[in-house]
Amino acid sequence: MRIMPFFKRPLAHIVWATLLLSAMSPLTVAAALPDFTQLVEQAAPAVVNISTSRTVDEKTAGKSFSLPNQDQLPDIFKHFFERQFPQQKPRQQGPNPKLQSLGSGFIISDDGYLLTNY
Repeated sequence: MRIMPFFKRPLAHIVWATLLLSAMSPLTVAAALPDFTQLVEQAAPAVVNISTSRTVDEKTAGKSFSLPNQDQLPDIFKHFFERQFPQQKPRQQGPNPKLQSLGSGFIISDDGYLLTNY
């Protein structure tokens, strides 16, 4: 039986690496993580809540999510978008129906620029 040198044995490398990684203390790994309490204290003053509302044209008030030229889409896409964007509740009806949105973001500059998730 011929014994192969260590560098030619990939299984030995895997076993050796596993032993080294398992020998590392979990505290050593955890010490590398940021302290989220300090991060929150630093970032919290820059967090903003964004709330919008707008009056909707009466012609489009009853419609849910729509795409331009939606009637020209193949049926499979229409069904996809209907499932992905169902009308969750009836929209406000009347002379001035309103749409409302909520979001969040961060103030990223001294002159008030915001970074949002939209």
